[in-house]
Amino acid sequence: MHNVPWAALIVSGCMIVYVVFLGIASYSPSFVPEKSYGIYHAIIGNMPEKYQKMVSNTSNDPWEHCELPKYDVWDEQIIPYVNPDRNPLKDCDRTFKPLTELKNSSWSIVSNNKNLECRARCHWRKTDRSNKIGDWIRTPGPIDCEFVEAACSENKQDVYGYLHSQVIPKPAIKKPTIETSGLMQFDVFVILLDSLSYSQGKRSLPRTLSYFTNHMDGVIFPYVNKIGENSRPNGVPIWFGKSLEKVDKSLFGEKVVPPDWSYKYFCKTFKDNETSLFSEFHDYGYRLENSFVFILGDHGLRFGGIRDTFIGALDVNNPFTALSIPRVLRKTTNILEYLTENAKHIQSHYDTRATILDIMKTLSLLMYDHKFEGATLYTVTAEMKEPSRAQFKGNVKVVGDEITVLGMVERSNKYGKTAECVRSEYHRPYCYCRDQQIGS
Repeated sequence: MHNVPWAALIVSGCMIVYVVFLGIASYSPSFVPEKSYGIYHAIIGNMPEKYQKMVSNTSNDPWEHCELPKYDVWDEQIIPYVNPDRNPLKDCDRTFKPLTELKNSSWSIVSNNKNLECRARCHWRKTDRSNKIGDWIRTPGPIDCEFVEAACSENKQDVYGYLHSQVIPKPAIKKPTIETSGLMQFDVFVILLDSLSYSQGKRSLPRTLSYFTNHMDGVIFPYVNKIGENSRPNGVPIWFGKSLEKVDKSLFGEKVVPPDWSYKYFCKTFKDNETSLFSEFHDYGYRLENSFVFILGDHGLRFGGIRDTFIGALDVNNPFTALSIPRVLRKTTNILEYLTENAKHIQSHYDTRATILDIMKTLSLLMYDHKFEGATLYTVTAEMKEPSRAQFKGNVKVVGDEITVLGMVERSNKYGKTAECVRSEYHRPYCYCRDQQIGS
């Protein structure tokens, strides 16, 4: 029996799905103009009066102004998806106390139960989806890894499992290369929550944000736009200032900008010669004194029924961003005033990185203005047949008889492990594996 060319069939299937979507984008009557209120709600233009009030300018020409929506994070569309009575700790045993402890790079047994037999082992990162796991250590004592799995058994039956973590100081390879004795230095703390949008942060973290804004004079930035679809293409711009995905500037009548780093370069090449925040912090020899505190999301909620609402359509592109500066700078500089003013304008993760660099180097941020060329915008929705039932959304620009797909075509419903046979994370959302046993 001849071998079946599965790889070729899978690639062909992905291409067929993409071509089908382009065909729908060209001829489907389900176009939703940017100036209407339909399946994928418009942000600007001729929408219901209630939502017209959410934008800062209601000009009929969408290219004359950058429309920044002002909306109620408790909008009536959101309420069906909010359950204030849900308690994720409902079934937790609040009397539970760990039977093991990891302290000062040494693990120990803290239970008085003499019948317990405990063990520990190290976990090291191997890939994005797997760990390298060490051998079990049955004698408490020093352990030199940052993630430690502990387990205990009684009468040869496992009764306990726990994952400890620690930060192990790394010895400096070289001394700081920049003279900092005359500089006022601060630490920078970044608290990053996955899939946290602006409105979700306002709803889910009321007490945290109340303390952050009232006691730490924190500034919330409501108009931050994501860079890519998921976590990785949004995280790399923050820490390295590089793009992993192409920049589609056809919206501005300009050519596509290729990504700074390809997948191979990003994953297989040492970055010793790159200017990253990690090397920058090392060169400046930062010490703990007073702190800048960032609270960030990488992107908004990508899936779920909330995506079909007006607020949800905004949220997916609007990650939460907030910043508090050291107390001494609030009293002796105009930085807080500048941050408050900048919060009224659109930002991106590149601005967040530039801010962190500015903290270290005291450089001025560069602001860029882009001019637009007139066009008609549509958002197209498409749903594939069984078995995938994949749902896609994409933006289309129409100029005369020419139709152009803008940016990424995003998968808007969950697909779990149905595309695990595809190695490329960029193609996986478009595919459905023939053998659904793969990855299960």
